[in-house]
Amino acid sequence: MTTTTNLGMILMETGQLDKEVVLNDALGILDSVLAGTLTHNMTANSDYTLNTATDEQYNLALKITDTSVYLTANKNIILPDNQQLHIAWNSMGNGYSLVFKTLSGTGVTIADGEKKLIFSDGTNIQFIAGLQTLEYPVDIFYFEPGVTTNSQLVFVYPITRQTEFPVDLSGSQVIANTAATASTVFSLKKNGTQFATITFAASGTVATFVAASSTTLSPGDYLTLVAPASADASLADIGFTFKVSNLAV
Repeated sequence: MTTTTNLGMILMETGQLDKEVVLNDALGILDSVLAGTLTHNMTANSDYTLNTATDEQYNLALKITDTSVYLTANKNIILPDNQQLHIAWNSMGNGYSLVFKTLSGTGVTIADGEKKLIFSDGTNIQFIAGLQTLEYPVDIFYFEPGVTTNSQLVFVYPITRQTEFPVDLSGSQVIANTAATASTVFSLKKNGTQFATITFAASGTVATFVAASSTTLSPGDYLTLVAPASADASLADIGFTFKVSNLAV
């Protein structure tokens, strides 16, 4: 019996009888490879090996659930040593990670709630570089009328989507209608911890930013903007527009 190199599909022989059987089997496999989803619910606190007898390994998306919460630790999802693309999908909701690996090689870790594109080269599984995170540009904006008070909590912004602020808040704009008398520094915080500053120079109406690294906020986090402990007497009518990215993983 002759098979294809990568997926092991049976090839028709010369003078093949019941050609439609071989062809339909191959079309069924291709359908799974291109658009199929396997949903496997964990039934024990152990690794799971894809069932090749029922062709589970051919599905494009491999979705793992744990509705009865059997797992008490991270586990492996073991794939056969075939070359293939997959979407590895950890939908367990129990806080544990899954390692998608081959029988004989290494694999990749998918955290609870993550869904990522992976590739098996027949020995090892790896991520497809550059395709794991899609970024959608978004603006967060707010207007503060009048002057602020000492240490005023200017706004609170609950996060509903994974959101990334770039280094030095690149692309953001903050302006005031009335200039500051002295240097004035606002604090931008994630869950109460500062990660960036927004500074108006004396007599300035356009702010500058400092953020040493990019900062990612996830659903459940909150963003706050806090005025300086000693508010400027003249800085007023401030517009804040932060350029961020919503991340789809």
